[in-house]
Amino acid sequence: ERVHIRDCQIDADQPISIEANPNLAATMRDSCSIESSTLVVTGGLTNAPVAISGNGAVTNVHFMNVNFVRGGGGILFSGGGTNPSYDIVIENCRNEQTAGTTQYAYDFSPSGAGQIQNVIIKTCYVDGNLNGIRFRNVAYSTIADCLIGSATKTNLNFDATCNYITLQNVYS
Repeated sequence: ERVHIRDCQIDADQPISIEANPNLAATMRDSCSIESSTLVVTGGLTNAPVAISGNGAVTNVHFMNVNFVRGGGGILFSGGGTNPSYDIVIENCRNEQTAGTTQYAYDFSPSGAGQIQNVIIKTCYVDGNLNGIRFRNVAYSTIADCLIGSATKTNLNFDATCNYITLQNVYS
C-alpha cells in the first residue's frame, strides 16, 4: 500500500490516478508520498494531473514540492465511499501552464457520504487561469500561506457541508 515517488517527471494523459484497491474495497490509498516532482498532462488537457476516484478512503497522502503542469487543475478528489478520508497534505506546490479554465486547482468534492478530514494546503501557488480551492464535505482542515492568483475566478468555494476550515495568510 505504500507508494513513494520522488524527483521525477511524469508526462501522461492523467499522470496519477488513485482508484479503488481491489483487495481492500474500503481503502484506495494509504501512506503515499509524491515529492519534488512534476506532473504534466499531455493529452485530455482538461484532465487533472491527480485524480482520486472510486469508492474507498484515502489516508496519509502527501504532495510536497510538486508542479502540476497543463491540464485542468492539480488534484481532483471525486471519489469516496462511506468511510472518511483523512490526512491529505499539499505543501509548496504550484499549478502552471493550465489549459482548463473551469476546473479548480484543488477540488475536494467526494461523491460518497464519507467526509474528508484534515486536508492541509500550505505555501501553494494557483495559476490565475484556474479557480482556486473547492471543498465539499470537508472538515478540520487548514489553508495557509497560499497565493490564489485570479481576479476573475472563484478563489475559495466552500458550502454548508464543510466545517472547521481555518484560513491563515491566504491571498486571493
